Amino acid sequence: MPRNRADLDRDQKVGEILSAAVGQLRASGYAGLSVDSVAQELGVARNAIYWYFPSKDELFVQAAARVLAEAWANPPRTTDIERRILWALDRLSELQPLILGLQDRARVSEGAAALVEQLQVNLCDRLRDVLRGHVEDSELDLVADSVMTLGQGLLTRGAGPEERARLVRFTLRHVAKVTARGS
Repeated sequence: MPRNRADLDRDQKVGEILSAAVGQLRASGYAGLSVDSVAQELGVARNAIYWYFPSKDELFVQAAARVLAEAWANPPRTTDIERRILWALDRLSELQPLILGLQDRARVSEGAAALVEQLQVNLCDRLRDVLRGHVEDSELDLVADSVMTLGQGLLTRGAGPEERARLVRFTLRHVAKVTARGS
């Protein structure tokens, strides 16, 4: 019989549910996320999960948002543009299965589509911030779009860290005309 969790407030319950869902997402992606198994892990009724998350997609989107926030929580504190971009690409590479799952669900889930759009906007904004002051203002958007496209291509083809570093370095120096140390 599921346990009664009346001693926990709403935020604590939601937090526990999301923590369990995040664990499943990290282990098995969207396909491995199950409302039943989250409920079983927490020792609660399945309906208790649906009380807070009306669908698997809502649970997925909120758990994915938490994973993404955690991934971006501690960027390197350096002015080295190349290092900052490579750090972001490393995070994106680690998150690639989750991001692909989000993009797949975005075709049928408004919440997933909104999170994919938010991720893209946040990445572009962060990249512009990294590049600002190192490229001409009139070219900032074009350079940011070019680096974003390069990063997406590298991730799509499964480029390893060395290849990513080589191509980012080349792009920054020869296309964006930025040196490795951001000067």
